[in-house]
Amino acid sequence: MVSNNRVSVLLSTYNRADFIGVALDSILGQSKPPDQVVVINDGSTDRTVEVIEKYLDQVTYLEQENGGKASALNNAMPLIDGDFLWIFDDDDIAFPYALEILSRALSENADAAFAYGGYIAVKDKGYGALEKLKEVPPLELTDDEFLSRLMYGDFLGTPGMLFRTSAMRSVGLFDTALMRCQDYDMKLRLARRYRVVRVDSYLFKRRYHDQGLRGGKNSPFSMRDFGAVALQYEGILFEKVRDNFGLIDFLPGRPVNREGHSTVTGIRRREALFQRMRVMAVHGLWEYAVDDLSAAIDNLLESGAPPLSSAEKWCCHDAMSDVFSTTNLLEKNRHTVHRIRLLCRQEGAAAVILELSKGLAYVRPRLCRSSPDPGSKMARYFRRIACNLRIYWAIVRWLGIKGLLQGARAKFIPPTRGLG
Repeated sequence: MVSNNRVSVLLSTYNRADFIGVALDSILGQSKPPDQVVVINDGSTDRTVEVIEKYLDQVTYLEQENGGKASALNNAMPLIDGDFLWIFDDDDIAFPYALEILSRALSENADAAFAYGGYIAVKDKGYGALEKLKEVPPLELTDDEFLSRLMYGDFLGTPGMLFRTSAMRSVGLFDTALMRCQDYDMKLRLARRYRVVRVDSYLFKRRYHDQGLRGGKNSPFSMRDFGAVALQYEGILFEKVRDNFGLIDFLPGRPVNREGHSTVTGIRRREALFQRMRVMAVHGLWEYAVDDLSAAIDNLLESGAPPLSSAEKWCCHDAMSDVFSTTNLLEKNRHTVHRIRLLCRQEGAAAVILELSKGLAYVRPRLCRSSPDPGSKMARYFRRIACNLRIYWAIVRWLGIKGLLQGARAKFIPPTRGLG
């Protein structure tokens, strides 16, 4: 089936003169050509204008003072006249069949807000040379588990997605307070309200490179700082999610199209609290995570309450899985570490702290390898020793010597993954 829907492309760019020409060539060379291509220059100071001049007969071109990607996309949205919208990045490369596959899938699923596929990660070696890093296939998820999995982490490459324009307009504009994660925010709002459709194809090459600074003119950062900056804006985003989404939205098995204000009670409420705890933790919001952990433990300690399920155990384990978030917890949030210890000293809560400790032990090798400043070989060696000691000390404080020995006998093997 060939889609007859009109397709628009929107590309925001900032100081990507070396890459934007290749990106535009890949968009304009599609087997199903787009009906409209809008390029908005977000105040570039390099040769971007010179490069785009070659395409002015094929694209609609806008300029603005540097205000960030969200601002640029919002300013261009009134010009978009397509039924479907493809938001592309200025440093990535589309495969020639991408738009044809995505538009067909979205046409055949009239109730879906977007279609998504996979991508191939490549490293830019300079002078047009690309080295393949890995294939990232699209996750295969049921409708009712998609949102809860997306909350845990953004696994969707935006250039590998095609949006239904009317659905995007129904959930509002991009949040200009988010210099990063503005597209993640949009995906969450859409997935909360609508179905989505997966296509089993690799649709673009995601280019990893060290050329130029990320961010806007007033908040630049290097690729070395990407993880820390991303965690900062994820924190801003998920404070908003916590305020605006209901507890039911964090549950796998949540009905599609329910916007989250139904009451969740009993064991389902406890599971939802563990799920939200996991989400808050991996996005660096540890105070909120411990609030949810406290409420979940209260439920666990009620008379007749069932023991931790495999899904709840996995939530505790996964809460420790993000390197940047867990590093911040151990290095900068001693009060929160102490709160966790006091919570889990309660009689009957030992299973919770054991699973948290398993997660911490499991992520330890990655934590102790990561460092924004490699330094000398000797400095790295002592930094890893200090990291290991800090982690084991946290585990000892949480578990006690007896609990540590029990965990060691269990080899800190993570639990079987539960739903979500």
